[in-house]
Amino acid sequence: MKLSCPDGAQQLRLVAGDVVFWIDGLEHRFKSVLHSELIQFIASLHPETASLEAIFAHFRAVYPVGSPASLERTIHKIVHGARQDLLRAGLALQVIRNVRGLGYRLAEGWRKEDEIDRERLFRAEIEELRALANRCIVYMDSRPIVENAAELFYLDAERHVVQENFAHLYSIGSQMLLSLAEPAFVPDILDIKRELSVLMSYVVFWRVGHRITEEAWRVDYRREIAKCIEDVEMRIRKIERFLTPSRPPG
Repeated sequence: MKLSCPDGAQQLRLVAGDVVFWIDGLEHRFKSVLHSELIQFIASLHPETASLEAIFAHFRAVYPVGSPASLERTIHKIVHGARQDLLRAGLALQVIRNVRGLGYRLAEGWRKEDEIDRERLFRAEIEELRALANRCIVYMDSRPIVENAAELFYLDAERHVVQENFAHLYSIGSQMLLSLAEPAFVPDILDIKRELSVLMSYVVFWRVGHRITEEAWRVDYRREIAKCIEDVEMRIRKIERFLTPSRPPG
């Protein structure tokens, strides 16, 4: 789930059933999964107010949160803990607010982000990956291949180019992984993460060859980095097919 301020100044991402959360892309942890679940449940009812009874019933169906006799005290304690976790993580803005006599709701200005664009999931990010791979190939063709004492061949890449490529792929990859913060996508997220990790070794030019000609090294690099992009796109298309609702004929 992704929550944001109206001016986009700060964003909060949460994953159901997990203590991990992100503020503006930086990872933090709640002290209790109840703190995460509380915010997500309240946000799921937005713009309605979540009553104390509804929050307690939601928790009690999954977590041991005590007796209904201590309902009010229990919920207020969880709210306080969630706010303290967010404050320690650097989020000074209040995310949920108390509506006296009714319960809790999202604080003024916060909203749930729209659903994932089911028709064009990560199209821009895929294009960025292709452009990055093409730049790597052009750069690779402009640099010498060197051999070390172990007869391993590798590209003589300049440090600043490696650093720029790393930062660019990190940015694209973070956007893709964090945007899929839904429990149903966890296996696919892990697959995408693995594919991006393989791609990272190519954009920082860690590919090595053993007892190979320079031309063969370059040919293999072009083919293998292209395959990395194809593998990432294949994973994305799998999710896209799952998300896209079936349409009636005609």
